[in-house]
Amino acid sequence: DAPYTGPVTIEPTRGAAITCTFTNTAIYPTIQLDAAFATDRAQPGDQVTVGISGPVQEEQAVAAQVAPGPDGPIVSDPAQATTTGSGAVVDPGTGTTGTYVALPGTTYGLGERAAGTIDLDAYTATITCTDAAGLQQGLPAGADLSGTYDLTPVVGARITCTITNRVAQ
Repeated sequence: DAPYTGPVTIEPTRGAAITCTFTNTAIYPTIQLDAAFATDRAQPGDQVTVGISGPVQEEQAVAAQVAPGPDGPIVSDPAQATTTGSGAVVDPGTGTTGTYVALPGTTYGLGERAAGTIDLDAYTATITCTDAAGLQQGLPAGADLSGTYDLTPVVGARITCTITNRVAQ
């Protein structure tokens, strides 16, 4: 049951009966969503909470401690998903969903909601995503975001997205 990473060399002996079995297992994609501010906040108490939403299977609901449902939240630590900090700085360890193991071919909504005293209308938001595995095509780079961004991850993708807020001009 060890991972296979190269050629197999077998030196059979006379009369040996050899059976090799290779089992392919899909690598589930992962999604992480982070928050950032490109400018100082409009008000000192302005904060956001990032979130991933989508279909929640029963086993995922148990692991994430949320209620299963077609549009249920999939954030395992809501406190971690809310930013803290001031100016353009988001304190380390905040404003992130952490890494979420997703189902390939399933559509998830990535977005943010108001926290603290923020008026989201005072900001413009963009979203940028990258795939460390290089498998996911068509990811946004600085795309305008109003509402949520729909993402359908492929097998093996390791996606990190950042929603960046900028005080509206």
